[in-house]
Amino acid sequence: MSDYYIKIIPAGSDRRISPQTADRAVKYLQSCIIAYSVEAHIYETPAFVDCGGYLQDISCPYCGKSLFTEWWTEAMNKAYENNFRKLDIKTPCCNKDSSLNELQYDFPCGFACAEIDIMNPREELMEECIIEVEKLMNTPVRIIYSRV
Repeated sequence: MSDYYIKIIPAGSDRRISPQTADRAVKYLQSCIIAYSVEAHIYETPAFVDCGGYLQDISCPYCGKSLFTEWWTEAMNKAYENNFRKLDIKTPCCNKDSSLNELQYDFPCGFACAEIDIMNPREELMEECIIEVEKLMNTPVRIIYSRV
């Protein structure tokens, strides 16, 4: 049986939050949603926070062409070499500047120095909870749904 996660990450790949801020957000979420667990993870460098088995496609933010190809794998490998500190890319289809974090992931994915994982929630995360987490973390967030 697989596990389902709601992952909350800062929208900016290099946006950092303190362990104390993460703890406050976790405590708030524990009061906001029924789940098996709610945990925070803080990383020294950005990490790729993916949607697991939900990933269907990755496309160009400019023209919509699918980039879920060897090109994306090579771009990820190159970014991994510098611990995802440099995510800048040039899209192969449009030859435009972008970043791995700006590609259109279907389902959403992202890069982050912090994430909060809600494991096996029994309900959906309400919009007012997301707004409060953004206030607690002092940053806009992305929501990533993941099945592993």
